[in-house]
Amino acid sequence: MSEQTFHITGEDVRKMESKESKFHGGKTPKDSDISAMKQLLSEQGSKQDQIDRVKANLPLPDPPSEEQVQISSPRTNAP
Repeated sequence: MSEQTFHITGEDVRKMESKESKFHGGKTPKDSDISAMKQLLSEQGSKQDQIDRVKANLPLPDPPSEEQVQISSPRTNAP
């Protein structure tokens, strides 16, 4: 038996919020599960912010050695 990943998008939350609000006169109750999920999604930030944070923590590659530069560019090595 395999484990499934639990993943909810912002669009999923909006759909659930719409259904929930229909039962409560157009307003979502503050103590509902939907309100809690909205709060969690808003705290996560945007996808681009997450990508930028990860990129900032990645190490920079080592500069190419002199030998690698000569090998990669045979036109400059011709006699």
